[in-house]
Amino acid sequence: MELENLAREMVTYCRGLPLAIVVLGGLLSSQRTMDHWDMVHRCIKSYFAEDVGVSQLFALSFDDLPYEMKPCLLYLGLLPEDFVISTDRLINLWVAEGLIFSRRTEREGEEALEDIAYRYLTKFAERYMVQVEKIDSFGRIKKCKMHDLMREFCMSKAEEENFFQVLQLFGQRKRLSITSSSPMVTGTVRRLSVHLNNFPGDMAVECEEYPPFSFKLLRVLDLEKVMGFSIPDAIGKLIHLRLLNLRSAWVGTLPPSIGNLRCLLTLRLDPLDSARTQPDVFWKLEKLRHLYLPREPGRKTTRLQFADLSDLRTLVNFPASVADVEDLIKLTNLRKLKIVISDEVSLQRLKGIFASPTIRFSYLRDFSINTRYLPPSALESQDVSNIVSRCPHLLRLKRNGTVIYRRHWE
Repeated sequence: MELENLAREMVTYCRGLPLAIVVLGGLLSSQRTMDHWDMVHRCIKSYFAEDVGVSQLFALSFDDLPYEMKPCLLYLGLLPEDFVISTDRLINLWVAEGLIFSRRTEREGEEALEDIAYRYLTKFAERYMVQVEKIDSFGRIKKCKMHDLMREFCMSKAEEENFFQVLQLFGQRKRLSITSSSPMVTGTVRRLSVHLNNFPGDMAVECEEYPPFSFKLLRVLDLEKVMGFSIPDAIGKLIHLRLLNLRSAWVGTLPPSIGNLRCLLTLRLDPLDSARTQPDVFWKLEKLRHLYLPREPGRKTTRLQFADLSDLRTLVNFPASVADVEDLIKLTNLRKLKIVISDEVSLQRLKGIFASPTIRFSYLRDFSINTRYLPPSALESQDVSNIVSRCPHLLRLKRNGTVIYRRHWE
């Protein structure tokens, strides 16, 4: 009762501001002790008495976060206003920027970086520091965004701590030109992201003498939905690059020099011009954790090798027509797999893998098989049973977009 009375009094200080009330609720829910609530009460009373308002409430909630979570929240301030981001994309950005550190426990061993990052995101959601936009079929956060006022706080706090700087290089223009005179052209740039969510689909990007590939310390190159961009051989010089995102981008032919990016953790190559040739260099990227390929490998694509990518967690659009299905056997850390099969021979080889009692995919949770060019009878019920038995943690199995197996929880 004492806690309830204290909470009611604190709500009155919020002056009916919905965001202030929900942030306060998230802050109080982190610790349900009288000492914690009394400390919050004194701070709230002081802040609103001085008429400093909701920004100080954000600061109080931010200060209450564990130290290791604070950079991840500030990082969200980089996103444009009202920008909705997928959980996978956000987590991959956090990991690529080195904001997530693994922990090892005696009971469970080392926790995956992606699991730690998702745990941080759920904590932000519980504290109403981020807004959940979409939940997937497993009850996990699929998309989220940040409230405008919270974003402003993060941007201000980040600039205060020299964490990042956001540059407005163009207003409503349809073309962005990055040249040697641009304020962002400097050898210390570690991240370049072009956000086009508020612009027409025909936005084009031009890079002249000093393209982003001249930024030697670059760790993240996020060019999702960028049009009219050419990837030069010089990209192979970005040896510190951790993330390269070309999703839904029209970027021309991929140079073989991509194979030099040995530190790459995430590579998204599911662009609009998916018929482009893919070089056989993926096997060189031994640190890759997430690889997204085009739906079609390209007419001139030669055989692709994947067996050396043992750290892969995500492999989307594995092209069985130009790769050996047996390579999957060595990818034992996969959590998400989508395979595209267009011929009976490749499908039989896939069936053979899951029919073997010695093969297990212990971490695979989400498995999709695209066999649109094969008859429905090509995958039988026994094949499905074999897949489920070899994947003890499988949550969902899809064929051609239709769920054919889902784990039922008791």
